[in-house]
Amino acid sequence: MSLPRSLFTFLVGMAVAAGLAAGARVLVLGLPSEEKAPAAANPFEVIQEFPGGGAPTETAWKVHWGQATSRGLYLTGAWFKRGPEEPWMKVLGDTRVSDIFVPYHGHKYPGFESTRFWDLSTSSYQFQLMTATRADAGPDGKLLGDPPVVIKEVRDRGIIWKDTSSGASRRGQELVLWATLKAANYAYIMQYGFRDDGVVACRIGATSRNFPLAPLESHVHNAMWRIDIDVDGPAHNSVYLMQHKSPRPGGQNLQQSEDQHVPFNKGKEGFADWKPEEFTMLHVVNTKTTNIRGEHRGYDLMPLRQGTGRHYGGESEDCTLHDFYVTRSPHADKKPDTELDFKLLLMKYINGESIEDTDVVLWYVGSMHHEPRSEDGKFVKDKEGNYRFARVTHVMWGGFDLVPRNLFDQTPLYPYPE
Repeated sequence: MSLPRSLFTFLVGMAVAAGLAAGARVLVLGLPSEEKAPAAANPFEVIQEFPGGGAPTETAWKVHWGQATSRGLYLTGAWFKRGPEEPWMKVLGDTRVSDIFVPYHGHKYPGFESTRFWDLSTSSYQFQLMTATRADAGPDGKLLGDPPVVIKEVRDRGIIWKDTSSGASRRGQELVLWATLKAANYAYIMQYGFRDDGVVACRIGATSRNFPLAPLESHVHNAMWRIDIDVDGPAHNSVYLMQHKSPRPGGQNLQQSEDQHVPFNKGKEGFADWKPEEFTMLHVVNTKTTNIRGEHRGYDLMPLRQGTGRHYGGESEDCTLHDFYVTRSPHADKKPDTELDFKLLLMKYINGESIEDTDVVLWYVGSMHHEPRSEDGKFVKDKEGNYRFARVTHVMWGGFDLVPRNLFDQTPLYPYPE
């Protein structure tokens, strides 16, 4: 049982005062314990309180997950609790890797430019999650599912703040759910992280073996994400394009920059491109709820990118010509949500509907360019005496973060005095 808020605040304040006076680190806490979280309502629900280790709850996540052939691991809902007495706040609905598009270059192996895989939407593949093992989970991970295919971990995520005045600091933690999709020679690690400060970290990692018929051919792994964002509930969300504008030669003031938040595609379904010089991001706000400063509660989609993949192999590849898309969810019109296929974005889903003050879906393309290297495996001799490239390449990661903006009234997990 959690301590009353008044007693909890008093104890934390006393500890912080002593720690700050001594210039020491504060709140050195253990990892959350399994016993501390309430019992899950169903086998596809995970509830994790932070910081755990016997300490009073400060924040918490409740996550619902699902699995399916040709889909892998996905989320069906996620809720965040900003404080021990705060209600659960909806953050995500159905969130998943919608597809993985892998086109090969065809320079080292002429003819392989037509080798272009859609790993999830090609129904004949029927790729499935691999059975998870204790070795996968490590010493503290928990196997989920029957048979087990998902791993739950609670990880130390390193330093989250350090005070220059006192020297005080704190380390953070995150709940991680991950699974591995076996896609022929490739294994894709689908990973969802939920941090104690409200951040959601979505990652995909490509590992296992290079394509056996063209092991040294460069290629691109395009991870195509579908994010049903529901900031403080789905009904009243609006999307903005965040742009950093630097001065241009010939301008009036070459030292002055500005940041802009403009309605995404003028408030209609559409697309936008990531521009590195503009630090392009998406900002989703709830138009009805605010924090103590009157700022609308929101989340930013912050890309983690190596570069940008553009592919021109036909109509089905037109969805790679842009990096961000926003659509109105069918749920906004009380319809079943059948809009899950990334390839159909430009052909069927985007038709000019309003994406202001409604239920919205974000779509994001993150590309990983793989130029094979010796570290990707080993040349071995087969029975015929020919050499082939075999064994395993280390994982290559891509993804994005969903970062709170004005979700809190002040810095979370920092011991402000009352």
